Amino acid sequence: MLSQMDIKVTRRLLGWEGEQKALSKEAIEASLHLAELRPNTAGWRQFAVRAMSGAGVLSLASGAVFLVAYNWTALGVYGRFATIELPMLAALVFAWIKGLNSMAGRLAILLAVCLTGALVALLVLFAFYCLFRRGSANLQIGQ
Repeated sequence: MLSQMDIKVTRRLLGWEGEQKALSKEAIEASLHLAELRPNTAGWRQFAVRAMSGAGVLSLASGAVFLVAYNWTALGVYGRFATIELPMLAALVFAWIKGLNSMAGRLAILLAVCLTGALVALLVLFAFYCLFRRGSANLQIGQ
């Protein structure tokens, strides 16, 4: 049987205690401080670095998509695929070198996954062009 000392204090437990009015606000604040459930400066810095790194990776992926979209008529078919596939290949090689245990490796995999989605969209557009060439003059897909 668990005693009162065996219960682990969590944010969820303190939130429930607060909802039940079992603890005052001061007691909850003291409990959060004593249980070290509030992030310190290093914790906030780590969160900010991870959030900004993820945002940077998503920006790179969307930049590749917009690069292809903006230069659609200037790039040939192979150029469109190379613009997506080469960064995806580079991200996969980088993730393989760094390993999936590091944050850089996981972010590289995230970039590769986003670029895979862009490649699938590009393949769908290419298949649409091949199947329905007659309407391509109006849509300017095949140029």
